[in-house]
Amino acid sequence: MKKYFCLCCLMLIAGLHRACLAQPDLMNSSEVTLHSGDLSLRFVPSRAWTFDELRYVGNLLNNPTSLSGLVLNFGGPLFLGSGHHEAGEEKVLSLQLVVDGKEIDQVQLLKGGEFNGKSIELIKTSNLVSANVEPTSITPLKSVIRLNDGVLECEQFLTPDHDTAIPRLYAFMFSWTTDTTEWMAKTAAGELREGGFTKPAELMADVQWTSIYNPKFKTAAVTIFDKDSWMGAGVHHYYWNAKRYHKEYYQPVKDVILKKGTTYHWGVKVLFTTAEQDQWKQKIMALVKSS
Repeated sequence: MKKYFCLCCLMLIAGLHRACLAQPDLMNSSEVTLHSGDLSLRFVPSRAWTFDELRYVGNLLNNPTSLSGLVLNFGGPLFLGSGHHEAGEEKVLSLQLVVDGKEIDQVQLLKGGEFNGKSIELIKTSNLVSANVEPTSITPLKSVIRLNDGVLECEQFLTPDHDTAIPRLYAFMFSWTTDTTEWMAKTAAGELREGGFTKPAELMADVQWTSIYNPKFKTAAVTIFDKDSWMGAGVHHYYWNAKRYHKEYYQPVKDVILKKGTTYHWGVKVLFTTAEQDQWKQKIMALVKSS
């Protein structure tokens, strides 16, 4: 009987070992580029499947060395999420890529490469696993990115598995290059505001939408926020004017306790257009009106 028990244990361990080996390493695979209309995004698995390149009509509009996606901050330099590891790691649990209604086989997806379609959806589930902070936490996240004929849509669904104290949370980040020279936004109260990246931080307001212009490529982009993402805390919606980028942030909460079992949602849509410098604001207004 003892020998039989030991044999069963060995078989169970072997089976578990094979199951572990069969699980693909989702964060150690090749880069994937998605193309829809004039828009292209390149995703980096080691950065928790967030994009590092955003191109419109082939032109690079963001700084690839910077990060995108959702990031938690536990104070000071302790960031967690996307490519930040100072306070832990975002561990990707599952991926689903659908191109024009057809789901791409995961083996094919993890080989990397380029995928083209009019309608593309990438769904990622992950755990934000904290370390170097007390108390430690595991926070489930679902991120959805859609490309629809050149329009970008991003959604975040954060559902803490226990009450979690968060000093800061950034739901979206777009690291526009320093070739951008102007921005224009409409606040939640309906006021139009404009700026030119002359101060370290600009805008810092609750907004319905905000836009930038890149004269080098004669390209404008407008980020239109879902109504539940108009309001923020701390710096709210703002641009950080740094040497290597004009980074757009959305900080929805600050110094809060995220409640166990509550799903927090934030959403944005980004539209692009080409325009001469004296016409870009009119074209953005028309894009917003038609969206």
